[in-house]
Amino acid sequence: MRSSGRFGTDGKSRLSFSATRTACAVATLFAGLLTACENDLAKVNTISSKLFEVSVETSRGIKITYSDSAKVKAVMTSPLLLSYQTEEPYDLMPEGLHVEFYNDSLEVESTLTSKYGRRDLKAKTMEVRDSVVVFNADGRKLETERLVWEEEGDRIYSDRFVKITDADGYVTQGIGLETNSKFKPYKILQFSGELPFKNTPADSLSRQDSVSGGDSTVVPGTAPEASNLSP
Repeated sequence: MRSSGRFGTDGKSRLSFSATRTACAVATLFAGLLTACENDLAKVNTISSKLFEVSVETSRGIKITYSDSAKVKAVMTSPLLLSYQTEEPYDLMPEGLHVEFYNDSLEVESTLTSKYGRRDLKAKTMEVRDSVVVFNADGRKLETERLVWEEEGDRIYSDRFVKITDADGYVTQGIGLETNSKFKPYKILQFSGELPFKNTPADSLSRQDSVSGGDSTVVPGTAPEASNLSP
C-alpha cells in the first residue's frame, strides 16, 4: 500500500510537472506568434502609411519657364497644377495647359495646347492628352489625342492617330509621329487615308501614292481599321 501510495504521489507530481511544462510551452509559442503577428501588422501599417502618405500641393494660375543653359526654351501656363511629392514626383494639369516654345531669339516657334497633362520631374518628360493641338511658325497644325515631349533632346512623339494640316490647306494623316518642338521636320510612322488632300467644301481628294520631301517624311502603310483610329 505504501508502495502504491508512493507511486501514486510520484505519478501525480510528474503529471503536474509535465502539464506545467506543456502550458509554458504553449504560452511561449502563443506569445511568439502574437509578437510575430504584431510585428507583421506593424510592417503592414508602415507600408500602407507610406503608400497613402502622398503630399499634394495645389497651385492655380501657374506659369512655368523651362530653360537650358540660361536660355528660355518654353513657357507653360495652366489654370491648375497638382504637384505630387512622391518617390517619383510628378505634376498633373487636369484642367489643361498651354505651352509656347521659343528659339534662341525668344521668338515663338510653336504652341501646344491640350486638356490634360502630366510631367514626370525626374524623367523630364511631359505627356499631354485629349484634344492636343500644335501650331508652328509656318502655319502648320497638328491634331492628335496623345503626345509626349522629352525635354532632354527636344523629342516629341505620338503613337496615336495624327492629322497634320499645312498652311496651304493640304492634310496628311496617319498613325504615329516623330518631330521636335519646332514641329519641323516631322515623320509620320504609318500613313493612313488619302495623301495629300486639300480641304474643300466638297472634301475632294487629290490622290498620290506617297510623299517625301521638304520637311516632312511619310512612311507608306496600310490604312488601319476605323477602330484603331480612336485614341
